[in-house]
Amino acid sequence: MILDILHAIIGLAFGLFIPGFLLTLILFKKIDLLERIALAIGLSIAIDVLVGLFLGANKTMKDITGGITEVNVWLYLV
Repeated sequence: MILDILHAIIGLAFGLFIPGFLLTLILFKKIDLLERIALAIGLSIAIDVLVGLFLGANKTMKDITGGITEVNVWLYLV
């Protein structure tokens, strides 16, 4: 039970915060922490949508990439 909750929290952090936060660290050097957090959430959602479109937007891409699987999503997000 507790492990499932911890798994969900870590998964949400990796899916909806960390990719965008790392991107804001690379792109924006001098912004406040609150602005960085807001941008991180928005950019993470955008990155997730783009990865989802890349992995399974049409049948050809699904055949090439293998579709949206847990392994593929981790590979493309990393």
